[in-house]
Amino acid sequence: ATVSLSDFDDEDKPDGIHDIPDENVSVHPEELLEKSELRDLVRAAVQRLSEDHRNAIILRDIEGYSYEEIADMLGIEIGTVKSRINRARQAVKEYLIRMGAV
Repeated sequence: ATVSLSDFDDEDKPDGIHDIPDENVSVHPEELLEKSELRDLVRAAVQRLSEDHRNAIILRDIEGYSYEEIADMLGIEIGTVKSRINRARQAVKEYLIRMGAV
């Protein structure tokens, strides 16, 4: 059945705006909870990293800087940046595995 937007009473919403559900997105509360829990575990894992590894992974994976930019910011070689990021990612992955999230 087709429903026209004009079938709704515009007095219910200011300026005639209606909440129209997006049929292409299926969000289930369980999925939202799982994503929230995983996000919290990732944050905990990142906080457990050494300061050098934490800074490198945040600059790259969260703030989106290039390896070259990170090397300049931290005053270290690009190879060191790549090594720190790789080790940080591995440590986060191992933590998530230990916590049963992966």
